[in-house]
Amino acid sequence: MSFTAIHVSLDGNDGNPGTEAEPLASIQTAYNRLSVLENSHRSGNIYIHGGVYVLRKPLHFTRNIRVTLQPFGDETVILQGGVPLSGWGTAELNGHPVLRMELSSLPADFNQVYVNGRLCRAASLPKQGGFKVANHNTRLFPRRNSREGICFRTASDCFNPDWHDPQNIRILMTHYWVDEHLKFASYDAEKREITVQTPFCMLPDADKTEFRFTNVREALTEPGEYYFDRQESTLYYYPHPGETAANTELVIPEAGVLVYAGGQQSGLTLKNLQFRYAGGWDPVLKMNFDLRDPELPAIRNTVDNCGPAWQMKSGRFRQGVQAAMQLPGVLMFDGVSRCTVRECRISHVGWYGICVASGCHDLTFEQNEITGTGGGGIRISGIHHADLVKTGDFSRLTRRLVIRGNEIHHCGVIYPSAPGVFAAHAREMLIEHNHLHHLNYSGISCGWTWGFCETVSCENRISWNLIHDLGGGELSDMGAVYLLGIQPGTKVDHNVICRVRDRNYGGWGIYLDEGSSHIVIEKNLVYDCSSEPFHLHFGRENLLRDNIFAFGGKSCLYNERRSNRLYSCPGQNFSCSLNCLNNVFISDGKPFYSGGKPGVFGREHVLTDCNWFYDLRSEEGCFCSLSNGLRRLERTQWQALGHDRNSRCGNPGFADLAGRDFRLAPGSALKKKQWKMWNFQLAGVKHESH
Repeated sequence: MSFTAIHVSLDGNDGNPGTEAEPLASIQTAYNRLSVLENSHRSGNIYIHGGVYVLRKPLHFTRNIRVTLQPFGDETVILQGGVPLSGWGTAELNGHPVLRMELSSLPADFNQVYVNGRLCRAASLPKQGGFKVANHNTRLFPRRNSREGICFRTASDCFNPDWHDPQNIRILMTHYWVDEHLKFASYDAEKREITVQTPFCMLPDADKTEFRFTNVREALTEPGEYYFDRQESTLYYYPHPGETAANTELVIPEAGVLVYAGGQQSGLTLKNLQFRYAGGWDPVLKMNFDLRDPELPAIRNTVDNCGPAWQMKSGRFRQGVQAAMQLPGVLMFDGVSRCTVRECRISHVGWYGICVASGCHDLTFEQNEITGTGGGGIRISGIHHADLVKTGDFSRLTRRLVIRGNEIHHCGVIYPSAPGVFAAHAREMLIEHNHLHHLNYSGISCGWTWGFCETVSCENRISWNLIHDLGGGELSDMGAVYLLGIQPGTKVDHNVICRVRDRNYGGWGIYLDEGSSHIVIEKNLVYDCSSEPFHLHFGRENLLRDNIFAFGGKSCLYNERRSNRLYSCPGQNFSCSLNCLNNVFISDGKPFYSGGKPGVFGREHVLTDCNWFYDLRSEEGCFCSLSNGLRRLERTQWQALGHDRNSRCGNPGFADLAGRDFRLAPGSALKKKQWKMWNFQLAGVKHESH
């Protein structure tokens, strides 16, 4: 095997031999040099000397080369998709001094503006919260191309027809678990009706929907805001104190994807690099993915590869719907193997940080930091089982991925409905020892086949992750760990989850959604969730064992409904839909269990026993609340139904429940019971404390 070291420097020249003394200027040229070596087993290192490398188009890695890209020595290497722009002038707008710059060379639908390294916000109304809609619709999803899909009525006179050029205005609408980005078209003052150019994925609901107007000229009233006049191609920026035309650096990302690995690529490693200022325009508003590079045909397939489940009754819309499914990543992996991203930092990008398409296997994403992304952190988008069967091409399976030791935080700044890790239609994944925090939606989302449909998602493990401070009241129906569909062999264990907060409903710690089945949930610590630490929508043969569920806002465990539907997928024989054994429930006046109708806790559906219960406000507490509190069951009533006959009540003996210290105190009752405690302080990256 031949091995070659090639050097790249900002001071280099692509006519040089690529040595340390005479480096190349282009990373792409260095890779192409390796690809033409005579030895078929080519490998090498590309050493990149320190500096900021501006990429106007993606780096392409498509050949059978084992190669590592890394900084030379301890130098800092930044790969970015935008250059600082110059030419600030001054103006006055809305009675305030502002900076202005003409941007005629940029696309009209960019979605990111960075000033002095900070993401600026488009001038919006209202400044906080959102306006309400008047519609109350009984059906979530509109008929395709229907009138109801292109207009909505406001609950108040929140739109001013005298605003400057309303065609510049965009509408961010959040409802249920969806955020939608809409182009304004017209306003009917008599009906208080707004028509938009973009069809809805989900109809506005008076109880669940809020919206705000963005890029409103009259709203440019606070430092750090901007307004972009598309007709004049002029950006107006309200500076912070001390910012002047001379010291204010403006960057608007021009590139979309920074790295594309596809074709025959195997063995690519990206190590200790920084990526920023990419995902530089709004794919949702453009209604297509203009990736500016004809050599990237696979990305269009990737973003549409949601499978039949996302066609729904309304047809498929290109919207930023649940989990921001239609967004690509600035690092793209398509049909490749044995690739690694390690010790890298991805920040200030408009989409996901990393995206994996179908046909990938044996990839590792390890010890990276992903922050400040418009979407989420890592998106895995494999091929749906139905498409595998239809095509017969099982080489397109996405499998054997390792996501380990990453910190993913403060993401979803443009598209809130984006999880930290989104994994659809993938198998044999290991997601462990990650630290996910300050996200607007779910933390880790896995599965993505509704109901009891056949799936490729199986044998996935989600372990030893530290997940906290999610939701922030932005969206509803979320889980720190969200699982959807049949997933035989999948295990969720040794995770620490806390502080999950929804907007209207559904701030859950571990959430098994429609049809989630054959999943083992054990040895997790979950507490301080606005709804429940654990929620089951419906499923079959799930096992809850040795968990601590504490301080749910409504209860500790919610079982929404039962399912008697038969299906053919074999799983592990846990007897019931939900088997809840040897867990600890801690309450502060809330029920331990809750559910919809009384039948959801029938013995043929749910087995609960050998658990431990402790209510800080009463000796035994309320065991179960059904039908939204209309029926409350005390311990004896609960046991009469056949539940928890061998369970115990009382103080379990944690060190400090008020201070959320769940270590066992000396002489604790759980110790005497020989309860299987684990060291939850090992969850997260590098044994972080929490």
